[in-house]
Amino acid sequence: MTTSTGTDALQGRCAALAEAASTLTSDELLDLAEGFQREIDTAVALRTIALAHLSAREPRLLEDGTEVEEHRGLGHQRIDAPELVAPRLGVSVHKATQLIMTAVDQLTRTPQVVSALASG
Repeated sequence: MTTSTGTDALQGRCAALAEAASTLTSDELLDLAEGFQREIDTAVALRTIALAHLSAREPRLLEDGTEVEEHRGLGHQRIDAPELVAPRLGVSVHKATQLIMTAVDQLTRTPQVVSALASG
């Protein structure tokens, strides 16, 4: 699953809105803002799922020296996950730790919240 095409599309939408925003009515702008909030909520749900499952994966060394990743189940917290996440999200390790802990908590304790976010 890749996001580069999605990023390009978002940048195009942003440029189009920046150009047209001054001609839109207040109701049109509010409708857009509401729709974008739904998209943000869906993106947060996607990030939550990805981070919780990343945290559940651990590398394991096989007898032949091959390293494989093993999913240990939701709730498992990979010790180096914050260090892996921080540079990819452009946040501090502390913030990455918080994001991962929240993701694991939400997906294991309140998955209905994640489902609600996913539906916008």
